[in-house]
Amino acid sequence: METTKQPVLLMGIDTKEGAATARATFKNRGITYPSLRDDDGQPLSGLGAYLGSGDTPTTLVLDRYHRVAARVLGAVPTRTLMELVDDVLSAH
Repeated sequence: METTKQPVLLMGIDTKEGAATARATFKNRGITYPSLRDDDGQPLSGLGAYLGSGDTPTTLVLDRYHRVAARVLGAVPTRTLMELVDDVLSAH
């Protein structure tokens, strides 16, 4: 993802769908960013307090120190996501 300031990494973490379903969803929606599978909760273990119920997509924006700087529950329009990322980048 290119912001107005510098490149950042966008990554998804799938906790519910099987690998084949997730790949099909990405293909159908034109999603090109990388995604991790989290079958056992390991990657998300330290983020539990920031995540929603699991039924709702949750977006976390991390700062350069990997701290949660912004959190959005539900779908996030691209413009809103870019503004959040730009805010975090300009704070450092």
